Amino acid sequence: MKRRVLVLALGLLAGCAHEAPRQVLVVGAHRVSLVVPEGWHEVDQGRRHLVRRGELQLVIEDLGPLDRRGIRRETERARALWRRGEDREARSAMAMIPVAPELFITARQRQAFWETWSALASASPGLEIADAEQRFDRLLDAVAGLKALPDFAIVDAALVAMGEDRRRALASSERRGSGRQAPFLVVTWNRISHDDHRRYAIWIDDGRPLALRTEGRDQPEIDRAFDAVEQSLRIETVAPVDSAGARRSRT
Repeated sequence: MKRRVLVLALGLLAGCAHEAPRQVLVVGAHRVSLVVPEGWHEVDQGRRHLVRRGELQLVIEDLGPLDRRGIRRETERARALWRRGEDREARSAMAMIPVAPELFITARQRQAFWETWSALASASPGLEIADAEQRFDRLLDAVAGLKALPDFAIVDAALVAMGEDRRRALASSERRGSGRQAPFLVVTWNRISHDDHRRYAIWIDDGRPLALRTEGRDQPEIDRAFDAVEQSLRIETVAPVDSAGARRSRT
C-alpha cells in the first residue's frame, strides 16, 4: 500500500514538474493568465498582445466597453482620477469611452445623456470637487438608464469591431458554460465561397469583451496554438489604471 502511495505521489510531482509555466498579462483593462505554447513568444502592445511563431500569429485584444456595465466601470475609473486631483487625465479617460447610439432607448434620452456628459467633460478646470461629485452622480444615473445588452449582442458588436462585415458570415458559434471564464467560440467565413475561416474566442468581462483571434491563413499549427491558448486563458482581476488614465502595459 505504501509503495502504491509513493508511486502516485512521484507521478504527481513529475506531472507538476512538466507543467508549462503560466504568464500573467495586462491586456488593456483585463489582467489574464495563460500558457504560451512551446516555441511561440508573446509581444506586449498594451491593449493588444500577440502570440507569435515565425509568420504565424494570434491576437489577444481588449475591445473596450460595449454596454452599460463597461461604460459604468470606465466612468468610475474617471471619477477616481478626478478625486485625486487629476481632472485633465479624467477628461482624457472619458473621451476614450465609446457610447454606441444603439444603447439609447429614445432620442430624448440620448440628448439628455450627452447634456449630462458634457456638463462634466466640458466643465471649467476650476470645478470644485463637490460639484464634480454631483455631476458624476448624475452621469452614472444616466449610464444606468442605457440598454443592457445580452452577451450574444456584445459578441456581435465585438465581431464588427474586429472587422467582420457583410462580406462575411457566421459559420458556427457556441459557448462553453456561463460567466466571465466561459468564452464564446466563433468561426466566420466568406459569405459566398465559405473559405477564409477565422476563429475567435470572446470573453465578456463585466460588459467589456476580451478577444482571442487567429490572423493569417488557415494552418493546423495556428489552430493548435489557438486551442492551447483559449483553453489555458483565465481572467484574473481588473487591470490597474495609471495616473494618466491609461492602462498599464509592460512595454
